[in-house]
Amino acid sequence: MFRVGVIRRAACRVALRYAFFSSVYILFSDQAVYLAFDDPGLITSVQSIKGWAFVTLSSVVIYILMVRELVKIEQAEKALREQRSFLNAVLENSPAVMYLKDPAGRIISANPRFCSLFQHTPEELTGKSDYDIFSRETADLLRKNDLDVLESRATMNFQEEVPHPDGTVHTYLSVKFPVDDAQGGVSAICGISTDITEFVSLEEKLQRTERLNALGRLTGGIAHDFNNHLTVIIGCLQLLQGGAVSDEERINLAREGSRASFQAASLIDRLLSFARNQILLVQEVDVNKSIRDMHTLITRSLGETITVKYALDPGGLCALLDPVQLESAILNLAINARDAMPEGGVLSIATALEEVDERFSAAEDIAQGLYVRIDVADTGNGMAPEVLERVLEPFYTTKEPGKGTGLGLSMVDGFARQSKGCIRLNSAPGRGTTVTILVPAVHVVTRKEADAAVPVALVRPGRGEAILLVEDEPALRAFATRVLEANGYRVYSAADATEAVSLMESGVPLELLFSDIMLPGGVLGPELAQQFQERFPGKGVLLTSGYAEPGVWNTGPRAEILKKPYGREALLAAVRGLIQPN
Repeated sequence: MFRVGVIRRAACRVALRYAFFSSVYILFSDQAVYLAFDDPGLITSVQSIKGWAFVTLSSVVIYILMVRELVKIEQAEKALREQRSFLNAVLENSPAVMYLKDPAGRIISANPRFCSLFQHTPEELTGKSDYDIFSRETADLLRKNDLDVLESRATMNFQEEVPHPDGTVHTYLSVKFPVDDAQGGVSAICGISTDITEFVSLEEKLQRTERLNALGRLTGGIAHDFNNHLTVIIGCLQLLQGGAVSDEERINLAREGSRASFQAASLIDRLLSFARNQILLVQEVDVNKSIRDMHTLITRSLGETITVKYALDPGGLCALLDPVQLESAILNLAINARDAMPEGGVLSIATALEEVDERFSAAEDIAQGLYVRIDVADTGNGMAPEVLERVLEPFYTTKEPGKGTGLGLSMVDGFARQSKGCIRLNSAPGRGTTVTILVPAVHVVTRKEADAAVPVALVRPGRGEAILLVEDEPALRAFATRVLEANGYRVYSAADATEAVSLMESGVPLELLFSDIMLPGGVLGPELAQQFQERFPGKGVLLTSGYAEPGVWNTGPRAEILKKPYGREALLAAVRGLIQPN
């Protein structure tokens, strides 16, 4: 087709040039003869000579024109042959997989790399679709990407995982683009796929290395802070064991040991919040009310040199979250702001309702919809870009040694993520810092007074109610048993679910199940709670744990949660809230 087109264009050029030459020759030669001669006989003789001259000149002109056009054709064909040779060399030697498909997904052509990798000849591949070569799952993915290119009629990039005949799965970066036809439609899809399996593996190794580095910093920070608390606890206990200690000193040592214990527990709580495995006691919270209730605590924590301003949404915002962790997050941000304003300044706390669109939800991996936005802003020093990039890392801090663990912002981020939200940071040197917490908004629901926790001081001790205690740690089981029995309850203890089920089947009229969530033997606390509620309908269930693996448990309609570590008063308050003596 190419050669026929070239010949036709060359013939047209020769014919046009010959017609031009002939017209000019005839016109001017006739005029010259009539001007030069008057004798008719002489004119006839000259015209005869002119005719033979025309034939001779025409032959020469046609020969010259034909030679020129044939040379051009030869040069064009040579260039085309060289181009085709070059393209064939590229296709045959390219390490990338190249292919051409029609709009229906059938292969028109494929380069040797494609054929060798998937063990087919070019003839075998022609006319076949991805469904004839790959598994249905892989073919569905490849076809979906092809259809996206056809629909958009634009060049698109895809990361595709394709199994090879030897069973290994390779990752390809595929560039696909439409090939237009003369009528403006899409006649084919061209794809160029590069194997990036090695690069993906290297990237994963790099990420693992970065995680190990972060884990190293995390471990070092934990060891430093936790060993400090343990040293205080061990020292106080050893002094209490000594004989030469007065009663007042014993009380002070016990108080110091208890304080250090709860500080260690707070450290673990913040770590779990960072890891998003903290137990959250979720409820519907009026965010504005929680912030107002914190005013005294915030102002006392900040000091007199810092002014606190509020801009709370008048609509009454409600979110589904843990109110204690919300207050802890806001207090952490307020303390960070205080440290960023050593000479004083302004701390602003604002709330609003924000609509999260598709683009932002995809970037932050959160659902679309309405969110409660809490902005905590200061007029402090602000953060440089390199600090802002690392500020959410565990134990990363710019404070002096001993003045911060570096878990504040990472804890806030962990709390927000575990609450199905996120945080945003906006800071620059000299312009202060704004931390935005986004948590999903819900409708305000009035909680009944019967659901509220009962104060310890207003509840009488137990009257012999039977409690099934399931705890695999002997020392903790002994502690809980001693506290409960000392306050009028009968305790039936079990170390695992098997013993607990035996006690359920023994005929004892149990009033409450108090069980750890993580139990040995494969049966978890929530599963045991379900069996208990089926056997003792209407009775209370209290579950406890210091760790919450996401998606592990569903506590059921009447189950409450007691977070570890817990003390005597917290345990009694939780039990008394579920068992009310007559």
